[in-house]
Amino acid sequence: MVNGELIYCGDNSAEALELRRRLTGALSLVARAARFVLAETLRRRPLCVILDVGSKDREEILAACRGLKRHPRARRTPVILLCPCAETKLLLEGFEAGADHCLSRPFDPRVLLAHVHAMARNYQGYAAQAKLSAGPLSADPETLRVRVAGRQVRLTPSEFSILELLIARKGGLVSRSDIHEHIRKGARQSFLHAVETHVSNLRRKLGKEAGTRIENHSGVGYRLRTDEIN
Repeated sequence: MVNGELIYCGDNSAEALELRRRLTGALSLVARAARFVLAETLRRRPLCVILDVGSKDREEILAACRGLKRHPRARRTPVILLCPCAETKLLLEGFEAGADHCLSRPFDPRVLLAHVHAMARNYQGYAAQAKLSAGPLSADPETLRVRVAGRQVRLTPSEFSILELLIARKGGLVSRSDIHEHIRKGARQSFLHAVETHVSNLRRKLGKEAGTRIENHSGVGYRLRTDEIN
């Protein structure tokens, strides 16, 4: 069993209030409005954020999810999106916004708690990670700052996630589907084509000094060449 805080964001419907009561009985729960979710996440470093989409707050909840996943110090926090029904459009919008998992009503609260515990075992909040380095590359997961031979390079969160994964594999081959899962955490097949665009942009931004180290193994995936890497 994992101990720690959850942040819950939802409306005041009877269904949401009952779910909140059930969750509070299992874990320490902090309920916040969507506009305060990011600030509370940065302050409390919860095990997980649960965003409960009601009938009137759909856009506000999705915006809160995007805000979490774009912030360098909050993006690693797991986000579970609760949907009022199994509406494909909403599920896809949730994954596109960065949700790590989506659950559609009706569901047993015990299933939600099982998801929370599984994610918490993997993430354990979002403890600061050591800086990564590979040859002329250095990358800081906390700030998303990347330098190539001392030159600062600005990357998007998705581009940084790909670079982070390639460095972590230490020259090993990384499949396109693994990269997709790493940057989208469960998004649908239709987003797989975006991996090629992200990798192309990443190579261009890293320049000749480091961009050419990312090798494309056609039909399989990518690897970061590790020769002369300390």
